[in-house]
Amino acid sequence: MRRGVYKYQEQSPSDHIENLDRYLLIASSLIPRNPALDHFRIRYPDLRPSNIIVSRSPDSNLHVVGLIDWQHISILPVFLLTGIPQQLQNYDDIGSQSMTRPSLPELDDLDETQRSEEMELYRRRLVHYHYVKNTEEYNELHYAGLNLTDPMGVLRSRLFCHASDPWEGETLALKVALIQATENWKTLTGGGPPCPVVSDPDDVCETMKLDARTERSG
Repeated sequence: MRRGVYKYQEQSPSDHIENLDRYLLIASSLIPRNPALDHFRIRYPDLRPSNIIVSRSPDSNLHVVGLIDWQHISILPVFLLTGIPQQLQNYDDIGSQSMTRPSLPELDDLDETQRSEEMELYRRRLVHYHYVKNTEEYNELHYAGLNLTDPMGVLRSRLFCHASDPWEGETLALKVALIQATENWKTLTGGGPPCPVVSDPDDVCETMKLDARTERSG
């Protein structure tokens, strides 16, 4: 089997293509062992207020009557379709990862900028929390596909999303996810053949340093 090897380079279209090639080498091993998640479904991809058509009934209740902007719709297995919409998710936050109900922050001793930051974090945590809890109650199959208790489920979703995103001059997110996949290969796949992608240690070190700097500056 062909084995892809990382080597640190500046970001370029060819780097992105190489990362996509590496993703294709491991993609067939990422299918979860849950037949219920293998069925193909259709899911609206761009849920934002400007794409939702709402009508007001005579009793002043609001009803969703349509969605626009369907051009990027995909038909995929459930485990690839499930996920928290980008506008609602807060995956990288420890508070959201723990799925504990967020509480209002203490604001008395903070300046205006700090208060704004704390309230924005609270908003993101609250939206993430309620989306997951309502999904758990009203959409059991989608909740199962979220795999929130399995960090490898989140990694599978990130790999697919980063590989599917249009290239806009940035290769880091996909590369970091690929490195994490190689480092967690047995857990990710449940055993079986060895990982077909080999990580160069120096490149891994440089990539993860860059990722850490990006997170701090972002």
